[in-house]
Amino acid sequence: MPSSRVSTGHSCSNTLLAATKDLPPSWTVRILSEIARPSDAPAVDALTDAVLKVPALLTELSDALRSRVEARFLQDAGSGDAERVRRILTLRAESARSEREKQDVVELLERSLGHRRARVRHHAHRLLARYAPREHYLRATHQLLSDADPHTVRRAIRVLSFGGQVESTQTLASLLSHREPTVQRAAREGLLVLGPRAIAPLTKAAAHMRPDHREALFEVLEELRARQL
Repeated sequence: MPSSRVSTGHSCSNTLLAATKDLPPSWTVRILSEIARPSDAPAVDALTDAVLKVPALLTELSDALRSRVEARFLQDAGSGDAERVRRILTLRAESARSEREKQDVVELLERSLGHRRARVRHHAHRLLARYAPREHYLRATHQLLSDADPHTVRRAIRVLSFGGQVESTQTLASLLSHREPTVQRAAREGLLVLGPRAIAPLTKAAAHMRPDHREALFEVLEELRARQL
């Protein structure tokens, strides 16, 4: 078992870290920010936990400590438990100020659309709707059409169809033969929402679709053409 370190100004002792564990987050930040070095990993971990509880405390840290805490956020965003990752994504999005920080947040949220937990993917998608430019958000949404979670796929279909993303028509057409009937229905409804603009790309998709998958597509085409009359 590693021995306790003595606080020398270069690192925080295990005793001190244990003593701050049950304090209010503001006290933890106040104490540790005075004595912790950016290289002191246990102290950075404690500061990270405190900031996640009270995000406004991030502004109380020195630039060096804030940089280390934010680096820890990035590390945990890829491997932490779902609720922790959700808090990190929210904090990063809400605390971004410069254009570079905002761009970094959008990139982090896009990466999080591939997180192993659906709850994280949903949260990242909701934050993208708030913090990314509309066209950027819609393009990012397209990748969720191949998500393993049917609810996520249905949500993406709705966003893209009501967002008028005709570019997604052929992918939506492929979902007419999805293994989940609820996704099939959502794809059909989404294509109808896109309206007559979907006719040309649907006709093109039919030429490359398996014969046993064409019936549902032809039904959608027939209804769209009827609406033009």
